[in-house]
This record gives sequence, structure tokens and C-alpha cells, in this order.
Amino acid sequence: MMLEYRPLAGKMKIKFDLERIIDDFVFFCFFIGNDFLPSLSALDIAEGSLDKLIDFYQKCLPQMKDYITEAGTIHWDRAEPFIWLLAEHENEVFKNRIDQIEDRRRQPRTVTVSQESSLLQSRELQGKG
Repeated sequence: MMLEYRPLAGKMKIKFDLERIIDDFVFFCFFIGNDFLPSLSALDIAEGSLDKLIDFYQKCLPQMKDYITEAGTIHWDRAEPFIWLLAEHENEVFKNRIDQIEDRRRQPRTVTVSQESSLLQSRELQGKG
């Protein structure tokens, strides 16, 4: 974490405090979800969402007047710029997903003989033949 954030220290309006950065990091990791909370639909850890959240926070940190969290309290007014970046990302992710679906729809569909026979066999086994 120190290597990731220390270069921003000279650009920040607030005193560099790694502990506070870690607290904020824990806060925004909840957007990815865990065993008890679902993730935001545009954040998938397999799609590099954690890296994106780190980038968003690094983008916000130099302009911030104080850290997002303080002694376990979330200051939503301080989180707002971060959440706006997250919203822009979400919009981009959804547009990309729609484009991928449209691209798949435009591609010609072909079924090979082996796939066709497998489909027929599975239908016969299910009694739908």
C-alpha cells in the first residue's frame, strides 16, 4: 500500500496517513462484495474491479479535503467524488456488456454435426425427442 500511495503524498491537500488510506480501502472494497454483501453489478473481481477502485481512489485522493472514513464512520459527502467515478465506470461497463451481446447476436450461428447429434441425444434422454 505504501508503494502504491506514497507518490501521491506531495499532491495531497491533506496529511498523508497510510492508516487512514487503509481504512478507506477497506470501505471501498465492500463495493466488490463479500460473503454477506452482494457486489455492485458492474464490479467483478475477475474483471479487474479492485484495480479500478484503487485507480479511482488515487484519482480522488489529491483533491480530497479529508479521508472518507474516520474512526469507523463513513462521511458520505467525502465519498461522493469517489462514488461519481464509480458511477461513470458502471455506465461504461454496462455499455460494453450491451455491445458484447449485440456483437454475439450479429455473428452467424453454426451448429456442427457432432453438436447437433449431441443436442438430439440429450433431448432424447430428457424425453423431449
